[in-house]
Amino acid sequence: MVLGDWKWTSEDIVGPILHQDFMVISVYFADEDFKMRKWILSYHPHSPEDMKLKDVYLDSLKNVVTDYEIENKVSTLLVPNSVDLGLDGFSKWIEEEGGQSDQP
Repeated sequence: MVLGDWKWTSEDIVGPILHQDFMVISVYFADEDFKMRKWILSYHPHSPEDMKLKDVYLDSLKNVVTDYEIENKVSTLLVPNSVDLGLDGFSKWIEEEGGQSDQP
């Protein structure tokens, strides 16, 4: 199971468009018939002024993984590499909770 996210901020949009920053957490997996699936597990509107970016990612990812009870199914975490999100703590947590490492 691969967890991925997409974060959209005001810096990604040019022009007079009304919008709200958000993050989506999705999961990609092969079902029992080996058919590829993509499900959106969570949508988080957020404001950069309200909270730290690292907190948004860490708290949101941990909550989704725990709520869906998929601690032992996460094999890969896909995140934007444009900023340091400080996900070492999440990697350690998922390894302890699920017994898997996201490191190659």
